[in-house]
Amino acid sequence: MAQRNTYYQNEVIERKIDIKQFKRILRYILPYKKIFIIVMVLMLVSAVTSMCTPLLLKRIINHTVKTKSYQELLLIVFGMILLAGIEIAITYFHQTLMGKLGHNVIANIRKDVFYRLQKLPFDYFDSRPDGKIVVRVTDYVNELANFFTNIVVMFLVYVVKIVVVTFFMLSFSPKLTGIVLAAVIPMMAGVFFLRYQVKELFNNQRAYNSNRSAFLVESIMGEKIVKNCNRADMNEGIYEQIHDMAVCQWRKIYYRNELNTPIVEICWNLGTMALFGVALASILSGSKDIDAGTVVLFTSYMSLFSGPLTQIAMIIQQLAQVTSSMEQVFDTIDYPIEIADQENAVELKDIKGKVDFDDITFAYEEGVNILEHFNLHVTPGETIALVGPT
Repeated sequence: MAQRNTYYQNEVIERKIDIKQFKRILRYILPYKKIFIIVMVLMLVSAVTSMCTPLLLKRIINHTVKTKSYQELLLIVFGMILLAGIEIAITYFHQTLMGKLGHNVIANIRKDVFYRLQKLPFDYFDSRPDGKIVVRVTDYVNELANFFTNIVVMFLVYVVKIVVVTFFMLSFSPKLTGIVLAAVIPMMAGVFFLRYQVKELFNNQRAYNSNRSAFLVESIMGEKIVKNCNRADMNEGIYEQIHDMAVCQWRKIYYRNELNTPIVEICWNLGTMALFGVALASILSGSKDIDAGTVVLFTSYMSLFSGPLTQIAMIIQQLAQVTSSMEQVFDTIDYPIEIADQENAVELKDIKGKVDFDDITFAYEEGVNILEHFNLHVTPGETIALVGPT
């Protein structure tokens, strides 16, 4: 008899993910590599475009205002509007193309999972609630498609943007670049620490959500049995317990995520004050290396620098979540098929026969006491019928 995994047990995947599984995901994207390359180019153009606006602001402060050249001001303003329009257009085409790519990848992965389910032995379904199987075909596949068709692109763009911003800052002022790095590095250390803390919480929340979905599907499919056996009150109590566990876990994640903003704001404000202080001291000392336009430029580049780093930290956290989804999905796709047709199998036609059931017995397997597991109590005079292992 297959070992039963119920809605009150978290799934344990023995076959852990490795780099080969990531290559398998990339195979789903390769048929659409042209779209992927186009999106990459568009996002890189958008990253370079975002660097130009601070340069135009510097030009206005250091030159246009002093010369009172209104014609140049109009040209710069027009250029900034044009750059904003380019970014909006790129965002539109990026979302459209990635939406098309994402849906195609979702369809292909889900089709492979679904076709595999048709060939799996009975013990696969006997050892897992229907709800946990449904989640693998729906939610987990959606997460994989979103990550590998959208977030991966953004990760590469963020890395390029950080390199480009660093190069630009160093070309203007190594001193101010050091101040920006001194503020950003502690900030990222705190953000990465929080993300590491949240990673384990997300894995637990995923398991709790899967358990809740399993219980809901089983309750809906067995609605008549639940009513006939007077089990409605007990099922309500069990659902409250499962739902409360998922909600409490989500609250823990939410509270830790809220610490992200104070860390970023504190480091950002300290870095901005240090930037202004060093710039003011240099200007008052008569140094020509730093001017007002350079300060505005570095303030803008500081946000362009810290933003991608924060997003990279979130992507690394999501990578851990996606790894868990990959384990679940490929556990289904790679599950061994015990009975399969041979390559030269002959199709049988006009089959007539009968099925005999000899020496068939039925019994409930021994399991946990559900009442004790969920801390449910029966009051005197109250009757609760249990269906399944007790």
